Amino acid sequence: MSTGTVNFIQVDYDLVYSDMQETFEKVKEIFESFNELGEENVLARIYSYFYNGLLYVISGDQYLKNGEYSKAEKEYEEGHKLLVRARASRGREGDEIHKEMVRWEYYANGMKLLSEALVSQNVEESVTFIQQAIKVFKQYSKLCAEKGLFYKIIAESRLFFAQYMLHKNYVAQAKGKPSWYKKELLRAITELKKANFVFHFYLDELEYLQNELDEITKQRIVSRAEYFWNKGSEQIVFSNFSKAQKYFAIASRYYVRASEICADFLEQRLYLALSKITLASQFESKANELYKRLDKPEEASKLFEQSFKIVDDAIGLLLTINSEKLIQSMTAQRSFYEALMFQTKGIALFDKEDFKASLDLFDKAMQKYNETQQMATEAKLDQLLEFLKQYKSELEGYIAMAKAML
Repeated sequence: MSTGTVNFIQVDYDLVYSDMQETFEKVKEIFESFNELGEENVLARIYSYFYNGLLYVISGDQYLKNGEYSKAEKEYEEGHKLLVRARASRGREGDEIHKEMVRWEYYANGMKLLSEALVSQNVEESVTFIQQAIKVFKQYSKLCAEKGLFYKIIAESRLFFAQYMLHKNYVAQAKGKPSWYKKELLRAITELKKANFVFHFYLDELEYLQNELDEITKQRIVSRAEYFWNKGSEQIVFSNFSKAQKYFAIASRYYVRASEICADFLEQRLYLALSKITLASQFESKANELYKRLDKPEEASKLFEQSFKIVDDAIGLLLTINSEKLIQSMTAQRSFYEALMFQTKGIALFDKEDFKASLDLFDKAMQKYNETQQMATEAKLDQLLEFLKQYKSELEGYIAMAKAML
């Protein structure tokens, strides 16, 4: 720049795509060139305010990127003051230079407000700063849109980031209120994804939020699974087998869904096992419907067989996570299903008047019931013990009749 020449120099700088240090050195050189023209050159002095303000803004961006929010806030504040001073001192409005100055003014002010929000330890105060920043970045985005689509996208990334910060603060306020918490978490993730499309700085934060969303979603899913499992169990007690089937089927699907969003391998195995257990209960309900309601013991025996095979799969999964209590419970349940399989097979043969073969199966069923009773007693499975009394009593009746027929 020659002595006495005063021309405004356009600086294309962006936090994402520009080399921060290189841009800083370039702006510093421009600032010093104007500064050298002396105080008596009014226009040079005005432009020196502007470029000095840009130096503070770039420095603020560097501090923000490094997570030094307090230092960033101070740099943005100083930068904003100088940018305002430059625009006000120039006086002229409406031309491209004025618009460029206003754009940077908005940027510095918006980033200052975001930094203040990040520094603040008070959630309500942070929200106020962020709401103000959002208003500023909306104006900033409008002005940048006049320069072209690329500038508009970059500007909107700041707006999205501010909106992410707002919803993240709402997330903090929503702790203990699951429905509101999940809604704000979803909004925070959405805004951060839009910001991250440009920034790419917040992948770790995005992963953290996604994991948090998965966790609360998983909790909700597991809660629903438990609800339907309990509803199915209630219907079994009242011999409403058709309704029980539906509830167990829903519970099983919920547990499968929970397993799909688990980051922890052992937890994933647990929910897969529970999905198998509730699926086995579904088959048990269908088998009981065939046995008790429709008098189809042969078909029922096949479903009881499927039930204990499914429980075998569940026990295999539980063995990998050393869930001893649940394994003990499921082993007893498996034994119970196997007893029911023998019993219903025996009843089918009894109905066909093959009394000897039926008696052999009844004996196997009784042996299994006795084994189940021992396991259920040790595991304190009161509900299963109640069912055992009922089915053993029925079996004793069939054994007596089979013996009488021989």
